[in-house]
Amino acid sequence: MGKATLKFIRLSPIKARLVAREVQGMNAEVAIASLESTPNKAAKIISKVIASAVANAGLEPEEAIVSSCRVDRGPVHKRFT
Repeated sequence: MGKATLKFIRLSPIKARLVAREVQGMNAEVAIASLESTPNKAAKIISKVIASAVANAGLEPEEAIVSSCRVDRGPVHKRFT
């Protein structure tokens, strides 16, 4: 079981969750291929995280399955004028 975490990315969690829900339950190789062809900033980032999780597990992408992909809210930048 491989695990990868990515923190402090400037990205909307709502938009990233849409992409994360698509890849849950997929084969890792198919998930990475579909995310690379998706024109979305979140897709490219999630693709790298999945590839990192597969490498951390020491598996081949054909063997690995994405069991869960979670996107949480991060810190908010305070701005004022």
